[in-house]
Amino acid sequence: MLMHTHSFLPSLPLNLISLISLISDEIAQLTKLKTLFLSNNLFDHVPTALAHCELLDFISFKSCRVASIAEDALPPHTRWLILTNNKF
Repeated sequence: MLMHTHSFLPSLPLNLISLISLISDEIAQLTKLKTLFLSNNLFDHVPTALAHCELLDFISFKSCRVASIAEDALPPHTRWLILTNNKF
């Protein structure tokens, strides 16, 4: 419910907070989100929930533990995806 009240956010920094996953229903409510920083967290894959954020075009997973990206994980208009220092 917290994210619902912030559905207008164009940018969301969630760096360095030990996130393992995102809640699909919550992230999908961020309809205006364009930039998402998830660096230095504990993700082992790119969450498919991001595909529901249609305006999202800049995503950073720098220095996480990402080892895979599902084919349907990203929004179609993604321009920048930062995956530096992951497990590829």
